[in-house]
Amino acid sequence: MSGTDGEQCADLQVTADDGSQGAAPQPAADDGSQGATPQLAADDALRSTSSQVEADDGFFFGVGAFETIAVAAGRPLLLDAHLARLCRACEYLGVDADAGELAREVRKRAAAPEVAGGRWALKLTVTPDNRLITLRPNPYGPARYDQGFSLVTSPVRRNEGSPLTAMKTLCYADCILAKREAMAAGFDEPVMLNNRGELAEGATTNLFLVLDGCVLTPPVGCGLLPGVARAWVLEQGAAREAVLYPEDLARCEEAFVTNSLMGVMPVRSIDGRRLPSREHARDLLARWQAEVDPSMGCRG
Repeated sequence: MSGTDGEQCADLQVTADDGSQGAAPQPAADDGSQGATPQLAADDALRSTSSQVEADDGFFFGVGAFETIAVAAGRPLLLDAHLARLCRACEYLGVDADAGELAREVRKRAAAPEVAGGRWALKLTVTPDNRLITLRPNPYGPARYDQGFSLVTSPVRRNEGSPLTAMKTLCYADCILAKREAMAAGFDEPVMLNNRGELAEGATTNLFLVLDGCVLTPPVGCGLLPGVARAWVLEQGAAREAVLYPEDLARCEEAFVTNSLMGVMPVRSIDGRRLPSREHARDLLARWQAEVDPSMGCRG
């Protein structure tokens, strides 16, 4: 694949997430946990690119963007929305990205025999000189939804004044480190505030609280990445935006988090307080499974 300036870019290929040669049994997953990499055939289309990735501004300075796309039964879910967000970020960063060409490559990889029969997480990464696709199993199954997530307030703050906060760029280490810290303490996801002390988002998710029967989520101006699954919830008319505060975590009757791999994840506890309801989350999860990802296998 080549950029519009005529310079040759690295081919789109499946790699180990850690860039190592061959199979990588436990690379870091997008959610900060340690996941497994599918065993893919070592042919020209599915080979490691560790010796081929260019050390460009994406490598040195984080000038690049990525999308993590759920793949089910060979089909990339909500692909148009993912590519639209990716291309907006690339345009801002001055990185060439052809949505049509990227869509063709993503669909081609998603339909490969090695991945066509299962549920996967496909990461598409674009930098000035690289176009990469990586694959790993989708870690979310019925047992995770039955259990629900435990959330904890994080000391890490989101920068609501930075335009990059609302883009899925390679400047992502603060989220991953906050996620790993929360998981090391026995929680599933940290809740991050902004510099004004308002609620923003989870490290890898968007946050929804139910207060007095109303489903609310922080607006983008509070310093968050507007997720594809978040947009789906809002399009359903199932929630509205509102500025939220830490005290709302202590009084909400229900909460859930969203991202493209999990769809809608119920929350069982926040800062150790168990929540009494999952009504809205269960309803939205059932709708997500019916309309977006029928492969989830969750009970109604």
